[in-house]
Amino acid sequence: DGPKADTSITFDKQSSPIRVGRMVDCAIRFDDSSLSRYQCIIIYQEGEWVLYDGNGKKLSTNGTWLFADEFFKIYDGMIFKIGQTLFRTRLNYKDRV
Repeated sequence: DGPKADTSITFDKQSSPIRVGRMVDCAIRFDDSSLSRYQCIIIYQEGEWVLYDGNGKKLSTNGTWLFADEFFKIYDGMIFKIGQTLFRTRLNYKDRV
């Protein structure tokens, strides 16, 4: 659901960090004033993808809905919500270290 419904975006570990928010340098960008400039950041570290709320240093204003505090290890099929958009992850394990 949400403004990016039916959109598929692919990233590899060289794309890290992946920023999500309103700023022009976000890989996943929303034009939604209810979101933070940097709503969350996804980083590939130590062979795993990890989602951090905010920019990794400062938390976002409204949070990233995934029942976690400051960070969360991403797993295949995980669903998280940013604003009005639900995201579902699909991990390609051939890229794992």
